[in-house]
Amino acid sequence: MSNKLQLNEVVEIISGMAFSSRDSDPEGDISVINASCIKAGSTISEFTELSKIKNLPMRSPAVVEDYDVLIVSRSVPRNPFKSSLVRTDVPIVATSSLYIIRIKDDSISPEYLNYFFNSKQFQREVIERSKGSTISHISRVSLGEIEIPIPSINHQKAIIDFNKNIEKQKKINNRKEELKQEIIQKTFTNLYN
Repeated sequence: MSNKLQLNEVVEIISGMAFSSRDSDPEGDISVINASCIKAGSTISEFTELSKIKNLPMRSPAVVEDYDVLIVSRSVPRNPFKSSLVRTDVPIVATSSLYIIRIKDDSISPEYLNYFFNSKQFQREVIERSKGSTISHISRVSLGEIEIPIPSINHQKAIIDFNKNIEKQKKINNRKEELKQEIIQKTFTNLYN
């Protein structure tokens, strides 16, 4: 059995900051993350390849914290409003193409929320509430009004473990396919030698 609550009852939704490549500073030590970095259901913990800025913005609350979930605020057809969990011990700033989702209720796990955001049910809700035909945008208010199921922490953990197991199986299957292709290529290479 699970409760259903509006998202804004259990999380804080923070808008990312405006950022252009002109703001980038190769000498900076603060990473800037944007929508292109988000891979559905993933955990992001490596930030070396991101653009950098020198100082944290004075007026922007768009600083990402450990265990925040980032969800894209704009989407195009066949590219959903995907999300990723962030694990970090260094300051990161999110761009305006993202919302920072910060949990304010211990009854919900950030990992569960990340998997839920990438579910077909949640994606349908977001698309129904978004505006725009070519590029869809979900407002903070509309996103916050979406009801989400909140099962018990144990049930959430079971869902998380199940998803992690599926991800491991996908990696194993992908590696098997890579090995098959390598064997085929080696066979033809050996024919030439």
